Amino acid sequence: MTRKGRVWLEQRPPSGLWGGLWSLPQFDSHSELNDWLEINAVNPKRDTTSPSFYHTFSHFRLELPRSR
Repeated sequence: MTRKGRVWLEQRPPSGLWGGLWSLPQFDSHSELNDWLEINAVNPKRDTTSPSFYHTFSHFRLELPRSR
């Protein structure tokens, strides 16, 4: 979230379980995330000391970084 309270959302492809819904950007790797942050000039404050955690749904596994 930006200081102005804005959140970056992207519309998902029209097909599938969440077809057409707006969601946070998704990445398959940390390098893909870092590339996206650089391209979009986003400079997040990251806590590298806290490990991420996983939540498993019936059809995929989501990695969520911990933040303070």
